Amino acid sequence: MSSIVGLLAFVLCVIAFGLDVGLTSMAVAAILQIVFHPAQKEMFSRVPWGATLLIGGLLTYLGLLESVGTIDAIQSGMGAVGSGAVLLLVLAYLTAVLCNVESSALGVLSLTMPLAFGFFSDSPNVFWIVAAIAVPSGLMVMNPIHIAGTLVVANAQEDRQNTVFRIFLATSLCLTAVVPGLLSVIPLTLGV
Repeated sequence: MSSIVGLLAFVLCVIAFGLDVGLTSMAVAAILQIVFHPAQKEMFSRVPWGATLLIGGLLTYLGLLESVGTIDAIQSGMGAVGSGAVLLLVLAYLTAVLCNVESSALGVLSLTMPLAFGFFSDSPNVFWIVAAIAVPSGLMVMNPIHIAGTLVVANAQEDRQNTVFRIFLATSLCLTAVVPGLLSVIPLTLGV
């Protein structure tokens, strides 16, 4: 009951009133804690602490990369690629690889999409170019290092967590190696 009330309050505050997501979630959690008095020991034992630490560490690492200029260096290095076909492959594989270690596919797309539109905006096949670059980001959410994959692994049965982790990692690595190249074939055959 308390989780439904909390979810509804959170959605109402964020969507209807436009409040900050992080601050709203903390406030709703505090209010639910006061109103429903859950057993704290049981509540804290259900938190996937490994996943929480992994996501917090990844966000810190990516913030550091951005603050020291790594992301800008990647963008400026991409400008040196001469061929449109090579650039398309580089962008597609860069998106897939970064989505494997980045906790947000939207963060990666905010890096690669401006490059795609900057280089390929005049192409008549811009839809297929954007699809070849963007679709791999959606497939990489099953990586156990990604937020979604981490949460699935953390909520798997305890004796199956290592197996689920290995399956997700192998699947995401195979998808990273194959999917960007396959998706790049369509715009390359149509002419970049």
